[in-house]
Amino acid sequence: NIYILLSFILLFGIVTFITKKKIVIPEKKYYMGLVITAFVIQLFFNKEGKIVYENVIFTITEAGILLGLISIVKIWGMMFISKNSDFHILFNGKFKKQALIFEIVVKIVPEILKMPKTLLNPGKIVKIILKRVYRELRNIKD
Repeated sequence: NIYILLSFILLFGIVTFITKKKIVIPEKKYYMGLVITAFVIQLFFNKEGKIVYENVIFTITEAGILLGLISIVKIWGMMFISKNSDFHILFNGKFKKQALIFEIVVKIVPEILKMPKTLLNPGKIVKIILKRVYRELRNIKD
């Protein structure tokens, strides 16, 4: 549900403001292409629901528009959380190591979007994330 997603992002923003007193808004230039692509894909390829506009080539439905907007909110929320997260403060104690790994992975998300479009292969992304996590954990132990 879009309201649950928006309320979660708003709650995260409030908690971030209370703990850090500074909220970082992600730069548009790094994720705008991804947002537009996700919206267009949801808009044109979703054929279910009430038809808003129909052409010989494509059909736009209300469900497609709604799912496109939800995709935009999800991507922006992911970027917002990755820029403002401090998981080592929230998860201390026995979840300290998991919080460190999660923080490393979340911080890598904006860097992956900055990479050239040819590197956006899921297998390569997983390898990049695992190498980075391993390198960061090795630097912490040394």
